[in-house]
Amino acid sequence: MELSGVDPGLWPALGKHVSRQGGNRKRRYHADGSEPLYIVFPYANPLRQATPGKALHELRHMHHLQTDLPSSYTSQNIKREFDDLLARVTSPRAPPTLLFTIFLGANDACLIGDSEYVPLPKFEENIRGFVDTILNRNELVRANVMLITPPPINIPDPLPDDGQGSSQDPKLDRGYRTYLSKKKYADKIMQIAAEYEHTGRVIGLNYWKALVDAALKEQGRLGQEDSYDEERLPGCGLSGAKAFGKGYFTDGLHLNTVVCGMPILRYLG
Repeated sequence: MELSGVDPGLWPALGKHVSRQGGNRKRRYHADGSEPLYIVFPYANPLRQATPGKALHELRHMHHLQTDLPSSYTSQNIKREFDDLLARVTSPRAPPTLLFTIFLGANDACLIGDSEYVPLPKFEENIRGFVDTILNRNELVRANVMLITPPPINIPDPLPDDGQGSSQDPKLDRGYRTYLSKKKYADKIMQIAAEYEHTGRVIGLNYWKALVDAALKEQGRLGQEDSYDEERLPGCGLSGAKAFGKGYFTDGLHLNTVVCGMPILRYLG
């Protein structure tokens, strides 16, 4: 799993919070007896507050995160929910928050005509706004931020050439353009995370690349010179590429159970 930003070993709040005792995870509590929060944002309920064990479980099962989200959630129209969440976690009686995960971009990157649902500059502005708000709140001085990229989509393998040819360039198809759009938004998330490295509190999780690499490995292409050729990426739908294998997607968009086995947060243990 590719990470960008601060070395996870420099996150003392997270490393100290999750410890091992007899092979099992031991919870640690705040001085008033409340357990610190890991925020999984957004979720089906974007105000969801999860304890560390629950948050780790949910992140390892990110296909549920994506499937349960209303299809209309974007970085633009979820701002009100984010503000409501901030009000809750910064209230005087709120336990300390150690981690915010922000998993947005899949809907932003979808195409409406020739443009994205949320144009890339606006998406970047929104993500930076979420991060800056968290980092600048005095009540959240212990909170770190994990930015998670949107995953790819999966376009089925093209049908064999019937010899009739086609006047339509497949790279102009909506599916392929959407595939590249998702990649572009994933790259932007990793760029943003890297640019916050100096804070020591922000990290990027390249979920897009993790799924692509897993598929490339299954296809025997990982590490080859053309592994990341945009016309041969897994699931891109062009003739030189292969779709993701069984278990990655329930359809071309929503993730399936294969992702459960991916070591999303193993460095926290």
